[in-house]
Amino acid sequence: MDISLLTEKEAELVARCFLFESAPEAVPFALQSDLCRLGDFKKGQVIFDSAVFDRSLGLLLSGAVVVKKPREYGDYVMRRLSPGGIFGAAALFSDEPYVSELTAAKPCRAVFFPQELLGGLLRKYPETAINYIRFLSGRVRYLNGKISGLVSGSAESAVAGYLLSAGANPVRCESLKELSARLNIGRSSLYRALGSLCDRGMIKKDGKSIYILDAAQLKAL
Repeated sequence: MDISLLTEKEAELVARCFLFESAPEAVPFALQSDLCRLGDFKKGQVIFDSAVFDRSLGLLLSGAVVVKKPREYGDYVMRRLSPGGIFGAAALFSDEPYVSELTAAKPCRAVFFPQELLGGLLRKYPETAINYIRFLSGRVRYLNGKISGLVSGSAESAVAGYLLSAGANPVRCESLKELSARLNIGRSSLYRALGSLCDRGMIKKDGKSIYILDAAQLKAL
């Protein structure tokens, strides 16, 4: 791919991607590959679903993307991606169909690293392989936390698991309605859980940002 197609801001987003942490030399290797590609999408356009997808790791460069369950399971929003967000990682080396529906919430742009390119990258730069494993481990931890929250029936545990697995501090929360649906808890329970965690000094909520103040206590929930 011609790197000049990227704006300075977009190039910075790629360089900050978890995959290239401690391996900056891997960035030009990935971007200059003929396999690397850019995609531009209109509002409402499907990016990936069970019928339209490829084995690629996607990095959102601009706009916003909504991730939902397949339509047959209802209109359940799982998460909303902002610039810097990653998608396609779990299905990259799988033979199974893509299980989510990704739709552009506004005009957006993404860069795609296909399976063949990622395979070469992980072999050439071992640190990127460790980063990839670390990322997937975080997703597994999040899912385990979500399952534990559902089993225990604790809204606080569900919120704690989500915050700890987000991989950011603060955690950006665009919509509490979407978060309650994602965690499968009622909005009133979510409000109480957030209030309780704030009162106990584990988190601080400032507008749409949630700051983790005591990760150890959150893990213990």
